[in-house]
Amino acid sequence: MTNNEIEKLDFVLDLVLKSKGFVISNDLHGSEFYSDNENDRMESDFLKMVSEFKRIGNANVVNEGKGLERNGQTEKFKSDGGFKEYYKNERTKSIKETERQELKDEIDRLTLEVLKLQKTDLKNKVWIAIIFFISGAILSNVKEILILLKILPPE
Repeated sequence: MTNNEIEKLDFVLDLVLKSKGFVISNDLHGSEFYSDNENDRMESDFLKMVSEFKRIGNANVVNEGKGLERNGQTEKFKSDGGFKEYYKNERTKSIKETERQELKDEIDRLTLEVLKLQKTDLKNKVWIAIIFFISGAILSNVKEILILLKILPPE
């Protein structure tokens, strides 16, 4: 959501709060956002704004989806900062979620790396144990091996 779109939503929110009935796209004529010859763009943008109000639930959708009127949440939503504050909080949540996911991915990567190192370390320890076992067997029986190879005479 762009800053301009957020400003438009807050403008419509103010219109809804000031209105005695409901707000429709024609109420945007003369606003800073639209000139008088931009009816199609104004209607299209207004319908997008209606769906955004409906999604958040801060106004009632009326007139077959082409109008907005205040509900019990409208004033509280405005006093909480309106759409500007809402989207600021949404961005903050999104950034925190992204950071949380990046940290989780880093933990997973490091865990995998540690497991690989442990596997390699275990293989090395097994080979060292085998080499020392064979070396120990040979060194403890050097005399018998030399006799067996007929390098030393038997006693």
